[in-house]
Amino acid sequence: MPGIFLSHSSKDKPAVFQLASDLVFSGFPVWLDRWEMEAGDSFVKEIFEGVDSSSFLIVALTPNAVASDWVKRELAAALEREQRQGKKFVLPVQLAPCDLPHEISDRLYADFTHGYLPGLESLETTLRKLGAAQVEVPFEHQLIPLRFSNSIHLQQVPLQSRYEFLLPKLGDGKQFVPEQFLVVPDPGYDASRQYFTTFLENFPKHPHYSPEREEHFNNRYQWIKKGEEALLTGAAAIANGLVDMKESAFFSMACHWFARILRNELMAMMNEASAFQGEPPISGVPVWRGVLNFDDVAAKFFEVSGVMPCDIFDEKSRQRIRAWVDAGSEVGQWFASSPQPPVELRMFWSATFLHKFVVPQMVTRHYWNDPATPAVWNFNGWMIGPA
Repeated sequence: MPGIFLSHSSKDKPAVFQLASDLVFSGFPVWLDRWEMEAGDSFVKEIFEGVDSSSFLIVALTPNAVASDWVKRELAAALEREQRQGKKFVLPVQLAPCDLPHEISDRLYADFTHGYLPGLESLETTLRKLGAAQVEVPFEHQLIPLRFSNSIHLQQVPLQSRYEFLLPKLGDGKQFVPEQFLVVPDPGYDASRQYFTTFLENFPKHPHYSPEREEHFNNRYQWIKKGEEALLTGAAAIANGLVDMKESAFFSMACHWFARILRNELMAMMNEASAFQGEPPISGVPVWRGVLNFDDVAAKFFEVSGVMPCDIFDEKSRQRIRAWVDAGSEVGQWFASSPQPPVELRMFWSATFLHKFVVPQMVTRHYWNDPATPAVWNFNGWMIGPA
């Protein structure tokens, strides 16, 4: 895999994922073992083939990395390649105060210990000077990180920038695939998930155990796993679908609200474990169950004063989508003012209406909880009416 190989200790995953995703968002092709490895791959073989075929190797230096045998082996392989080729391609990056390995102690390095953003800017400047952004990588290996703030808020600006960077590479029938979308670890979500799985494993010993309750929590666990998979398949569907709709400028908006619905529901499910224990939620992030089912919950979630349900449908194919819309919007006021027959959906076409409300709910239903709801990208001739 040509590109930038990021050598690191597994104990530094959160910091390294942050760095890797920032480099990807800036247009650099990053090779990170957790992103590229597949079940059945030989870990040792893939790692050292990655080192040998990469264009550059960044060594993420921390006390953990300096003590890691894996990092030492990767660095040794990289330095051996440098000696063979007579060309340096190892770039040290100091993420935390530590003693640099003596083999590279005389090299200039990007220093993140006095501030993350200055260190990142320094590293990006070096990589651009070396031509790292021009390294050709197959489209299917171009990654799109999904990075969250406070567990449920997908960061839109870098996501849209990355998407638009990749759009010109779509030719020859290429499409985005779920494997290109990678969720950057989030402390709140990951802690909630760890708490839930630990609770589930130990539940048979719980003083209030019952088979019915165990079945309930096992059911929640299956929905959580299905939702995490749906996040990737749904993001890929939105990425492709908005190209078909010629609405690609709104990809990050639609993806943000879709991901927010899913993560909100998944964290609410996980919080049931802490509630059962009489404890506060692990993440501390406010979430609500039932965004797709209850109007009061949907209004809080979409940050509007009220919502109303609408049916969006195609009379010819009999396909139908049900979605909450802002009751204060043009479409909401239109149907609330007096009983109205269905009208053409295009009458109310707007970025907020479509990409905050309709598309995110449609994709959530189709890929997570109701496959019978169609995933539609051509709404020509579709109608909308009050549910």
